[in-house]
Amino acid sequence: MNLKFIFRLLLLVLIISNISSYAQEAKFKIGPYANGMTNIKDGFFEIGTIFHKSNMEIKPYLRIPISNKEKAITQIDRNSNTFKGVLSYSYILDITEETGPIKRIFISGQFEFGTKEYKFYPDSTNSSETKSNQISFAGELKIGCYKTNGEEYAKQIAPEFRVRYSKEYKSSDEVGIVMNNSNGISTVNELIITEPDAKPTLSPAISLNFYSGKGDFSYTPAMYYNFIGKAGENNPFNGNSRLRVETWVFYYPVVSAKTGIKIGLSPFVSLRTTGDDSLNKFEYGGMLQLLISTNMLHFF
Repeated sequence: MNLKFIFRLLLLVLIISNISSYAQEAKFKIGPYANGMTNIKDGFFEIGTIFHKSNMEIKPYLRIPISNKEKAITQIDRNSNTFKGVLSYSYILDITEETGPIKRIFISGQFEFGTKEYKFYPDSTNSSETKSNQISFAGELKIGCYKTNGEEYAKQIAPEFRVRYSKEYKSSDEVGIVMNNSNGISTVNELIITEPDAKPTLSPAISLNFYSGKGDFSYTPAMYYNFIGKAGENNPFNGNSRLRVETWVFYYPVVSAKTGIKIGLSPFVSLRTTGDDSLNKFEYGGMLQLLISTNMLHFF
């Protein structure tokens, strides 16, 4: 990915955010949004803006893959090697009564779309190079609630549930092709000889966001279960599946009414429960996240 292009996107978001500060009568408040997540094997970076009204939020943004590695795609949720445009809409319902704690419910939907060109060599020769443009997409539905007493040092809790369906195209594996040159010397050339394929994935997930009311840290355990179907099909239940557990600790160096920054760190474990895939049965590692947003206690 061209770094100049990324810097231009950052500049565009900052310009939009500054322009919004002069629009005193604007129906929507506008703020920046940026999110980066990575581990040793893969990751992504998101950048966009948030249009916020009293009871709704619209968030258009771009998701940019950090690396082209595809083998660890189940280890970071939403990871892909495809550049994507994403549109998210959230509706917030305030159910706070005249007396008692502050309570809110939110429902959110999200759609992702991206395309990428893949190369493969069906005749096992460099001259048979074939290009294929494939579309990857995903959709999410999320529901959660928020509760606090609204007092100084009051505890805050926000459980969330999310279900995600996706079809992400990936390149096929390279194979070694033995070739003989005019001098009779054999060489091995690594080529991709089959076209890319996409496996459908259904991923329900739950999280529990908790803030004690004191200090600059919050805590979020999360659990995912991925159903991964066979290539070329739409049914996610006829392949393999994996369970992943994360335990996040978030630090808040900056929090304001307009936006905030949080830095998260979590170990993860990923266990293949059925079928077979290219990963080990038991995978583990660490994850790092940097988020700039207005919704500090939301996780998904």
